[in-house]
Amino acid sequence: MTFEEATDFSLALILPGVVLVAVAWLVPTGLGRMLPQTMPGLGVNLIVSALVVWAGTALGFAASYAAQGVPLREISQGTLHFARLGALAAMMWGPVVLLALAMLPQHWRPEL
Repeated sequence: MTFEEATDFSLALILPGVVLVAVAWLVPTGLGRMLPQTMPGLGVNLIVSALVVWAGTALGFAASYAAQGVPLREISQGTLHFARLGALAAMMWGPVVLLALAMLPQHWRPEL
């Protein structure tokens, strides 16, 4: 593997993966600061975080296609395709979201 191939590999696969994991951690953590520190609040956080990360992943795939020169008209017709790709990527971001949510209650302060 040449240096150029290794660089292309890291930019095409590793960097988006790192960004996806970071977003999957930051979204529920950020929402945890705004939502109530209760179990129903945690459930709302789970649903909202999953939807936000899923939509962001689908948009990321669409942007990747656009960066490769696919016309915007074709991208807009493949909305279900990108939604499916975002859902498949849940194998990567789903456990991170769940881990971030599982860590939130240990920072809760009891109401005195």
